[in-house]
Amino acid sequence: MSDLQLTLAAGVYLSAAIIAISAIVILVRAQRQFTRLREDVAQLSEDVKHLLNVEQRRFLQELKSFKKDRKEGSDIGTDL
Repeated sequence: MSDLQLTLAAGVYLSAAIIAISAIVILVRAQRQFTRLREDVAQLSEDVKHLLNVEQRRFLQELKSFKKDRKEGSDIGTDL
């Protein structure tokens, strides 16, 4: 084998190794990013559930207060 063939073979081997390592690094980074995004979506989902529960409680309290005010208002009108 000549020096040119050895140099060419080494160059091809190193290029293939660099491409393979780069692909692995890219895949690992993409997987980490996907995992972070999935965790963010899960957290946002929990936040939305919490906000919906808070809003439902507020609405029910407001509704109860409204019913109570209407009842008290009708009691006052019947006393006169």
